[in-house]
Amino acid sequence: MIPTMTKPEDEDIKIETPVKVLFTKDEFKAIAEDSIICIEFTKVSDNTTRTMNCTLREDLLPKLNITGMVAESNNTRKDNDQVMVVWDLDKKGWRSFRLDSLKSYYIMG
Repeated sequence: MIPTMTKPEDEDIKIETPVKVLFTKDEFKAIAEDSIICIEFTKVSDNTTRTMNCTLREDLLPKLNITGMVAESNNTRKDNDQVMVVWDLDKKGWRSFRLDSLKSYYIMG
């Protein structure tokens, strides 16, 4: 069972993670589809720590414009169970991070 915590209105609660992975991709996706999550992770490219407010809540994702849709790409990238793609609420764009680089998180709502 994955521990979940909700951020109280008047204080920040972080869950510090050890080196092990806290979530599987499916577990994180299930939480992100219902919540806004503030995560802190280590960027693989430069080993810096980054904080991101992210979600997969349908009501917060960008709406598709049928007339402006892009044709399917020839993306041959393999699905990686350690890489999670989420919507960054601050940068207003799709971002990804490695689940094994997650340092802490809290569920904001």
